[in-house]
Amino acid sequence: MSEAIVYRVPGRINFIGEHTDYNLGFVLPGAIDLGLTFRMKKATGVHTEIRSLLYGETARCDALGRGLNQPWTIFFRRTLELLRSRGYQIGPVICEFGGDLPSGAGLSSSSAITCGFIHGLNHLFELGLSQMDIVQVASEAERGSGVEGGQMDQYAITFGEKGSLLYLDCRSMTHESVNTDLGDYQLVLWNTKVEHSLIDSGYNDRHHDCRRGLHMLQAKDGNINSIRDISLERLQSMKSELDPVSYQRILYVLQENDRVEATVAALKANDLEVAGELLYESHHGLATKYEVSCQELDYLVNWSKQYPKVLGARMMGGGFGGCVVALVRGVAVDDLFHRMASDYEEQFGLVPELHRVSLEDGIRNIG
Repeated sequence: MSEAIVYRVPGRINFIGEHTDYNLGFVLPGAIDLGLTFRMKKATGVHTEIRSLLYGETARCDALGRGLNQPWTIFFRRTLELLRSRGYQIGPVICEFGGDLPSGAGLSSSSAITCGFIHGLNHLFELGLSQMDIVQVASEAERGSGVEGGQMDQYAITFGEKGSLLYLDCRSMTHESVNTDLGDYQLVLWNTKVEHSLIDSGYNDRHHDCRRGLHMLQAKDGNINSIRDISLERLQSMKSELDPVSYQRILYVLQENDRVEATVAALKANDLEVAGELLYESHHGLATKYEVSCQELDYLVNWSKQYPKVLGARMMGGGFGGCVVALVRGVAVDDLFHRMASDYEEQFGLVPELHRVSLEDGIRNIG
């Protein structure tokens, strides 16, 4: 029997560029130091056993994933089904995972689970999957589980680089590393503790809105292949071809793509003030045009604007809950959070969480 492999799978943040990945736009994510640790080895029996230290549960299944019925096992089951359907020979394994990556907070815990499981199977059974193969298999497995997302989360988790954000073109699926020197400032996450499920939320509806609008535009101009092929001026001239909702969604995507490019330029110039303002602009677009925010997220972002030591903040992830990502002067992080937590709890009866995060490498073996 093979020796167990132990490896670390990071969560991810997305600094800016939300809901643009599945529209083949631009994003600026990075892997972070919050994550999951997997321990996996080949099993001697005929069943695969998956142990979740996060949920305190163990699940068993056959080679096709039959028997994985708990909600948290959906990505394991879909991964086994998908790899088997492609002809990969996979034997039974014992897989244990746990860590400090919160679920439902918009930090891609589902993608970390899926990419992590594929990484372990790839290693143990010598499947020959490249890093990009892992990204593609993981994203397809998650779509097969009901989430119509893009490939940003899986890409950042797999290709992440310590100290850098990834300026990712989601059409070519290639990236440029953007070294992120924040000086006296830190990246922090404020977790609203409003948990979301992308499968149950309006996430897929937003995808459909964009696709509907794109099809309307393509009916008038066959040269349009994706939303990013349209300029803002061209969108205005074709506004009458769209329903009001599709127009707002597409307008947001185009403006967010521009914000990603402007943020990359600002970070390269070490202009954190401009980068912070772009975060606030991004949140405004997500709340008013894409309509994926919620009152708790809006409250934290608006609350932060009264403090000059917060350069910028926005909701992060699919929306409807989860975390705010903020750029905060390091010496003020704890004091600001204590004030925020008191006001937030009084307003909503929830106790938020603070996470300081740093940019780390993607999936890596540690034993």
